Amino acid sequence: MKNRGITLVELIISISLISIVVLFLFRLLVDVKYNDNKTDFARANQQNRAIIIKTVQDDFLDYGLINLTAQGNANELKIMFSYEDNKQGTLTVHAHDIAYQKANGEIEKWLLDSSIGTYKVQCVRFIKNGFNDQGDFFSVWFRIPLEVKKESKNVLDDLEFFYIGKKIDLQDGNAFSSNYSLGNYNPSSC
Repeated sequence: MKNRGITLVELIISISLISIVVLFLFRLLVDVKYNDNKTDFARANQQNRAIIIKTVQDDFLDYGLINLTAQGNANELKIMFSYEDNKQGTLTVHAHDIAYQKANGEIEKWLLDSSIGTYKVQCVRFIKNGFNDQGDFFSVWFRIPLEVKKESKNVLDDLEFFYIGKKIDLQDGNAFSSNYSLGNYNPSSC
């Protein structure tokens, strides 16, 4: 009875308990790494979103938006902007990329990682408001939804553009329809 050695059963039980603890720790590290990667993707997506919006809005402010037309289908959308001094800009949207030809002719293109989601081209909606019929200003708002690959929709990922201009600068007083939807726009599905 005075032999203080470890029996084979005690050794096997000890190894089993240690392996269970190591397995749980390994799984925890994998989960932390996965969440870190998801955060990096989300951060990159938000940076791209901010750059796209800033680039287009800069042209709105620098050149003065005077008209907007759109054409497209379920796979591609082209939004053509007319600016003062006969300058043009074109925003082209596909499911996984957006390209913008600036008023100065430069082209910027941004790719959307397919693991994040897709742009819903057929759900783009334009709204023009005159604030009031006697007012001197108009506003234009449009949104390009991003369908994020997760359970809940997050409108924070959508691309939203807004512009306020003077009515006297418009090429045509009816340049923007009061409420224009492209393609299969359906508020309940977008």
